[in-house]
Amino acid sequence: MQRKKSMGVNEEYSKIVEVVTRYSIHYPMIKFSCRKMDDKKTDISTHNVTRPTTIEEEDPKETERMKNQIRMEIIKKTYGQNSAGKEFIDVVGSLDMFRYSLSAILSKPN
Repeated sequence: MQRKKSMGVNEEYSKIVEVVTRYSIHYPMIKFSCRKMDDKKTDISTHNVTRPTTIEEEDPKETERMKNQIRMEIIKKTYGQNSAGKEFIDVVGSLDMFRYSLSAILSKPN
């Protein structure tokens, strides 16, 4: 059996940044940041993304719409305004009969 070559420090750190970026999109109400230990530059930070102080749980569709708006802002901030696409389509829906709900963000082709 062959052993896998161990990753370099920079390669491992880039994978960590990728995971933190994906978590920040999946959990938009939590603030994330990631930087190397001795570096002053932050590689990812979602602290300055505007979030509401409270979320009303009365209308789940509106809650998901608000979360999708925050997700779109995080995507634009982390991937860049041009590379992530300028226009997004917010899709929120549910079928109570089947206990099914959908929340998605689609991007238009550039």
